[in-house]
Amino acid sequence: MKIILKTLLLFITLTLAAFLLAKELYVYAAISFTAAIWITGALYRTTVRVQKEVALFAETIYYHDFSGKFSESHVTGEVRKIRSHFNKIIGTIKQLNRDKEIHHQYLQKVLEVVDTGIISYNLQSGEVLWMNDAVKEMLQIPYLKTIRSLEKRNRALFHNLEMVKSGTPSIINLFQEGIALKILVSVSTFQVDNQPFRLIAMQNVSDALSENEVKAWQKLLRVLTHEIMNSVTPISSLSNTLKNRLDEQIIQDIVDSEALADLRTGIETIERRSEGLIRFAQTYRNLSKIGEPKWETVKVATLFEHIRQLLTPTLAQKDIQFHTNLPDSTLSLQADPNLIEQVLVNLIVNAMEAVKGVEEGRITLSAQQEYDQKTKMVISDNGHGIPPEMLEHIFMPFFSSRPGGSGIGLNLCRQIMLMHKGTIHVKSEVGRGTSFVLQF
Repeated sequence: MKIILKTLLLFITLTLAAFLLAKELYVYAAISFTAAIWITGALYRTTVRVQKEVALFAETIYYHDFSGKFSESHVTGEVRKIRSHFNKIIGTIKQLNRDKEIHHQYLQKVLEVVDTGIISYNLQSGEVLWMNDAVKEMLQIPYLKTIRSLEKRNRALFHNLEMVKSGTPSIINLFQEGIALKILVSVSTFQVDNQPFRLIAMQNVSDALSENEVKAWQKLLRVLTHEIMNSVTPISSLSNTLKNRLDEQIIQDIVDSEALADLRTGIETIERRSEGLIRFAQTYRNLSKIGEPKWETVKVATLFEHIRQLLTPTLAQKDIQFHTNLPDSTLSLQADPNLIEQVLVNLIVNAMEAVKGVEEGRITLSAQQEYDQKTKMVISDNGHGIPPEMLEHIFMPFFSSRPGGSGIGLNLCRQIMLMHKGTIHVKSEVGRGTSFVLQF
């Protein structure tokens, strides 16, 4: 407002000076011109100060230096008003930055606590912009400068990630410390400032797939056992009836004895095989009919002692060393002791087979409480180990790595662990041994 008044006053002064000059009132004209020069100088000084203030504000914006504020105490007039407006703008920018920082920190915390591994990188340079703790733990790498660094650590994983298309989730296999994991990978691409970026989300779905797989097998087993029982039971009953009738015929010597004997032998074979099929069906029916756990507080030390008493004679007979390791003798868990004992027995019996033929065969049963309060049990041996191509299949029903194996023991163990809301994993190295890890 003052600038406008000064400009108007300058115009009036110059007009008056021109008028007085025309009237040849040179003294008054000179005074008017002097006043005009003074007003012009005041306008110039104000304009220069305003320009300096604007330049300083522009520099503040350019360097993002919003730590201070423009002083309003030693200035007056238009400069004071300008500084007041600048301070309001800076205050608004500070608030926006605070809100942005809060949202950024909130997003970071959310991404850090989720169990989905997330990694983002520049598609052109390969520079990794961000990766959360979940992906570091999943891939077992502390830091990646570029996505190409992953190729040096795990070439197969790198190429599998490269093959995943944006918007099309895929499941890839990841082997970490001998454990086979199934990872659901989702990829999306986006642009920021005309720079292309790629975001990869990785989630461990091994346990979820295992549970769904078990349910699918249970349904299949129920159908199979139902059909087998319906088919075999009448055959067994009929063959038994025919055999009894033929016995009566032989006693009465009505038909040729030799023919009857041959027929009787054949029917006995049918009966024997039918009974075998019935026992077969009843055995596999157990896979789909495990009872619900009877929960109670189980002392791990007591559980280990029962296992030792049960298996010591067999282990001694086979000359296999057996050790238990329990740092905390008070360790306990909520479980069904009978079912967990069954799991441990199955795994130790498998370990006995694994160390067969190994000099100084050794089996170790250990347990401890981890930092997240979960209880972990490990059954390890120094046996022959399991080939990598078999690791993915050993928990499948009917799959067995040894001749004569039924292929139901490990599947049964996994079902029991899932019922306890726990997991079972296997680590193995050919020629060095195998460890089964139970986590409750």
